[in-house]
Amino acid sequence: MSLEKINKLNPAEYTYIDSKYGNTNKKSMGCMAQELAAIWSEEEYVLLRKDENGKLIVSNPDQLIYPLIKAVQELSSKVEELENERK
Repeated sequence: MSLEKINKLNPAEYTYIDSKYGNTNKKSMGCMAQELAAIWSEEEYVLLRKDENGKLIVSNPDQLIYPLIKAVQELSSKVEELENERK
């Protein structure tokens, strides 16, 4: 969990082509499962899983909240350091 990992992500807008994965009539937002797997492996984290066809999918997107919290904490610490340097 770190800012470095979060910075590797490329959030995107997309439309599902298969309704079993999500609404095909509206845009969705997120990160591609393959991109997430390069950072947090399916074998080690509950963020991802393979569906019945072996396709990698994001099964627990709420798991991204915690690395985001950590990244904000890291940024906050850096801002505090910079503010202290200015004094």
